[in-house]
Amino acid sequence: MVRKIIAQGAEAMISLNEGKILKDRISKGYRLKELDEKLRRGRTKREARLLEKVGGIEGVNVPGVLNSGKFDMIIDFIDGDKLSEKLDSYSSGVYFVKMQAGDFMSIQKLLLVK
Repeated sequence: MVRKIIAQGAEAMISLNEGKILKDRISKGYRLKELDEKLRRGRTKREARLLEKVGGIEGVNVPGVLNSGKFDMIIDFIDGDKLSEKLDSYSSGVYFVKMQAGDFMSIQKLLLVK
């Protein structure tokens, strides 16, 4: 069982293991322990809930949540382009997206600047 780290950001380390993705939210030593745990737990829970909600929309390809813990989650691995790399192929301009954090109700303007 060899875990391969595929990305690490300010909030989480993402690794691949046996065809599954493990996203582990990193503790921040500079925050109060209680606040750090509350933020990490809440963000993990909201992300898992959002993935499950979006996964119920026909035609939307998102990873299924296999397990969600306090500060980590295991999701399906979907082979393909990274969203951040795909966005680079679009030209700068104003785009309309129908998405709001945690819900899909309002239309927001998104300005992509290169």
